[in-house]
Amino acid sequence: IHFPYKTGNGSLSSTIMTTGGSLQDIYVSMAILIIALASSLTKKLTPRGAATGALLAWIIWLGTGLYALGAMFTFFVLGTFATAWEKGKKQQIKADRAMEGHRDVANVVANGGVAAGLAIIALMFPQHQSILQQAVIAAFAAACSDTFSSELGNAYGKRYFRILILRPSPPGPDGVVSIAGLAFGIAGSAIIAVFSWLAIHDFRAFFIITLSGFAGNIADSVLGDTLQRKDLLNNHHVNFLATATGALIAFLLLKIIEIP
Repeated sequence: IHFPYKTGNGSLSSTIMTTGGSLQDIYVSMAILIIALASSLTKKLTPRGAATGALLAWIIWLGTGLYALGAMFTFFVLGTFATAWEKGKKQQIKADRAMEGHRDVANVVANGGVAAGLAIIALMFPQHQSILQQAVIAAFAAACSDTFSSELGNAYGKRYFRILILRPSPPGPDGVVSIAGLAFGIAGSAIIAVFSWLAIHDFRAFFIITLSGFAGNIADSVLGDTLQRKDLLNNHHVNFLATATGALIAFLLLKIIEIP
């Protein structure tokens, strides 16, 4: 079975997945399994959530390569750190309710489902793999931007307001943001966008991915201030749509500018 994917240096290649596989395939698969097991044992993910995460990671690796997979793992590590940071303070203002308990399948799919879907498309249409790889990275940039804005923004924010009407609001409700949170969101998106530059060495793509990820974060807040407040969407739906927004904007901008 032929699985086209991006190797570490960004060149398009094909590998025949035999029983043993290549050394790189074996190393990456082992790393995915070890991280999934560790995530379950440390209760960062439920066993089902860890298994789902491992499956999505494997798909992303096969379809869009090492840098896309690196973006996923970096988001998971930084997101876990941001969620745990100043958790007591965030619980006091009831801003951490969406992350109570351990992350399950729904959390994993909400943040990684779009990326995995794009990776499957890349497997089907390898001629578009490079731009789809960038869209995958943008999806995780949006997820990281949103997580940093909500978690670190609620830890350090001073003035909060509703994203659509700009009216002051207490922290916690859907669609409420802070200046500090927005700044953290830009930083989170930029961190993940580094993988875009590593993949194709184009600073224009880096800025596009950073912008697209932050746009996905803004879309999350807008959806929270509208449909989620009316209970038409839940937090998982909003996260999924936010990552889709980031990926779509990146794809369109990269197409217009003809990168990569």
